[in-house]
Amino acid sequence: MVTPIGEGDAIKFIQTLPGVSTGAEGSSAIFVRGGNLGNNIMSLDGVTLYGISHLMGMTSVISSDAVKSMKFQMGGMDADRESALSSVISLSTVNPSQEKMHIGGTINPFLCGLSINGPVSKNTSILVSGRYSPVGNEYKSVKSQLSSEKGLHDFDASVYDIYGKLHHEIRKGECIDVSAFRSMDEYDIVYGKDSDRYKMSWDNIMYLLKYTKRHSEKILTEIDCSYNKFHSWQNSYLKFNGSQNDLNLKSRLKENTSEGKIIYDGHRNHLIFGGKYKLAEFMPGVSSYDGDPDAQRYNCTTCTLWGQYEYDKPEKFYFKAGARMNFYTKQNYAEKESFREPEVNIMSEYHIADGLKLSATFDRTVQFYHVLEGMPLGWSVDLIVPSDQALPVETAYQGYIGMTGTCKNHILTAGFYYKTMDNLVFFPNAATIFSSTISGWEDNVEIGKGSSYGLESLYEYNGKKLSARISYTLSKTDRTFEALNHGKPFPAKFDRRHILNVHAQYYFTNNGNKKQGITSAFTFQSGHNESYKAFSYPSVTPDGEEFLIPYFSDQPNNLKMPDYIRFDIGYFRNWASTSGKIRYRLQAGIYNLLNRHNPFMLMFDDDSKQWQELSLIPIMPNISFRVEF
Repeated sequence: MVTPIGEGDAIKFIQTLPGVSTGAEGSSAIFVRGGNLGNNIMSLDGVTLYGISHLMGMTSVISSDAVKSMKFQMGGMDADRESALSSVISLSTVNPSQEKMHIGGTINPFLCGLSINGPVSKNTSILVSGRYSPVGNEYKSVKSQLSSEKGLHDFDASVYDIYGKLHHEIRKGECIDVSAFRSMDEYDIVYGKDSDRYKMSWDNIMYLLKYTKRHSEKILTEIDCSYNKFHSWQNSYLKFNGSQNDLNLKSRLKENTSEGKIIYDGHRNHLIFGGKYKLAEFMPGVSSYDGDPDAQRYNCTTCTLWGQYEYDKPEKFYFKAGARMNFYTKQNYAEKESFREPEVNIMSEYHIADGLKLSATFDRTVQFYHVLEGMPLGWSVDLIVPSDQALPVETAYQGYIGMTGTCKNHILTAGFYYKTMDNLVFFPNAATIFSSTISGWEDNVEIGKGSSYGLESLYEYNGKKLSARISYTLSKTDRTFEALNHGKPFPAKFDRRHILNVHAQYYFTNNGNKKQGITSAFTFQSGHNESYKAFSYPSVTPDGEEFLIPYFSDQPNNLKMPDYIRFDIGYFRNWASTSGKIRYRLQAGIYNLLNRHNPFMLMFDDDSKQWQELSLIPIMPNISFRVEF
């Protein structure tokens, strides 16, 4: 795939699928079947990662060297998953090789990576993968040309990720995996002639111990213990009315999880059942003005029991039914609140005739953590808060029915979905989510409902030299909040009526390790919605300084932004040395070849006293080179 940094990843691929709307250009934000950005969960070997983006959302925090496979589910979900209202992105990591050592390195203008994979003894092998971004040093080398009095004055960044996994075979069919992951995004930005300074960071830490034992050909057990932490921090050092203001806001979420499951894999019947216990500590939105940080600390426990049954008669009939019961408790120094929430997931496929299949799903999903979203960029700096009586558990009901036809190299899928959502959160002050003036976020959250329905279609062609994929979504998504728009429905921010993605890849050469070809992508999306400021009125500070206050109309999201259009093109070549021991991969491309400035938000310009559209990424060439031996 052609992306701003030159390499594709799991999130960038998901953004091309039916039923998925995107946020700002080049970001990792996804909105699945009308849900919010925070209604999607990504896990790494079953452990949730809350900060999933690197480089302001341009790529995900997981290196492709560590990823073996990805499962993306937005209907008919599996029972052994995390609770999420809209979708689950499950990444499984590579099992370290027990045959020989492999070393690989990747370099592009945004990330440099190194991976080591291989045995260290007869029964033990390791995988280590890490990446580092040189963008901070790159900026310093061209600072004199980019620095300006009104815009960017200085910039520094520290961006990296590292993953390690140790695999040990105790005996045949019995093994232990120990893995650890750490990622960091930290930015220091100086803006304008007044030297306004912004600092932001978010990071993940994850540890996992997994024990697996195969008792027979049909029965497998797994026991996991994990720890993960997500931390975000925002600091603003601004000049206001002649004085400097130093504002801080920090958020933290820590989870300790124990899980066990038993899997029965029969000829046509498959069973899985298990349980999970999770202890979480929240500290959301603690600002420099909070006198007692403990008042913002919450402890939550979630106990989940699940079971799933599958019946599979190939090319005839497939059925899956799963049920989950969640026992959730929130407690701080003052009170304790408990909830019981069931979840149900059903999926069936029936082959009407050769090459023609009917599919249907039904889901009741819940989510115990609310995400108070800032700007829809996919940055991992939003506030994550627990459910309670004031912020009830989010729930959703969803149904889907569709058909898939296959004829030689052609596959066509089309279906209709309908979804209702309850207890969704709306944060009116999203644009200033990290201002200390609104650190009391509890008083700024609205609770309401949502609905979404639409048609999803996907066409795929797989030939010897040419492969193509066309996805199209026609949908409508609304929100209803009692305190907004007089209680009447209004469009969701990312209610994109039409979404079209076209991808094509052509091989000049496709022979073993020797591959060469071109890839291209075209994206069209209806413009998202912004809350248009009808007019502004003047206000005066006590010292006589005048400024304008924008007036918002009664209806949020009342302005449709211009359509989003982008065309990308790329070239790839894979080859090996004469001995075959060294393999190379070159990827080069142009992102946004049309140089279209797709706006993602409105902003007020103090000098011109006008509202202006802000876009992010112009035409952007990219290149990536990898070597492995």
